[in-house]
Amino acid sequence: MKDIEKNLHDESIIKQKMLEAMLKHVVFDGWSETSFRNSIIENAYDISAVTRIFPRREIDLALYFHTFDDEIAFHKIQTKEVTSYKIREKIIMAIFTRLEIAHKNKEAVRRSFAMFSLPFYVSDGAKAVLNTSDVIWRAIDDQSDQFTWYTKRLSLSLVYSSCLLFWLNDTSNEYEETQAFIERRVNDILKIEKIKSKVKDLGLFQPINEFLGSKSRSFVKNKSAFPGETYFRSQSD
Repeated sequence: MKDIEKNLHDESIIKQKMLEAMLKHVVFDGWSETSFRNSIIENAYDISAVTRIFPRREIDLALYFHTFDDEIAFHKIQTKEVTSYKIREKIIMAIFTRLEIAHKNKEAVRRSFAMFSLPFYVSDGAKAVLNTSDVIWRAIDDQSDQFTWYTKRLSLSLVYSSCLLFWLNDTSNEYEETQAFIERRVNDILKIEKIKSKVKDLGLFQPINEFLGSKSRSFVKNKSAFPGETYFRSQSD
């Protein structure tokens, strides 16, 4: 047991040290093989040990960067006093909080956004955004049922993606324009959620609800396979 704990501890340190080094190199060379190798050299690590942790090298390290900031966002959102907030205000606050954390390494985020937009890695990018969506809903204590659990996360992932893209190009003071954009997008998506809720309550469209639910479930397979579920389960093991 002690050997296992030591290995996990060592792996955690390697991940953190590699990320710290990579973030410095990414600004100049992007999420590339060059940046990855330079990060290994800087830390004097054995390449085989690092590639066991990051089999796809810079791709897996970029994904680790994303989930690492997701974890920071999760805890930061939970520390905020939001008991008097409406759901709309909670979501807006959570999205902006996640972008505030991303601001520390904006160029690295920009480079990863570009990389995960490539055909080879677009599915990895989608999973990363789904993880952020799941983290946000968990942080604001979402109590969704089986149907809305999936649709809320899929909807929010679309909202977050558009907000992220807008934020990457925003040069306004303290991201005021991004704040306004987030508010508009959240308002739009909540209108859709209200319509879906009314349709569900009517019962007349139950076959449609079941069809949509099955489609969303087939996309993420099941809760245990959902990106956020996998991450949080691994943290509790």
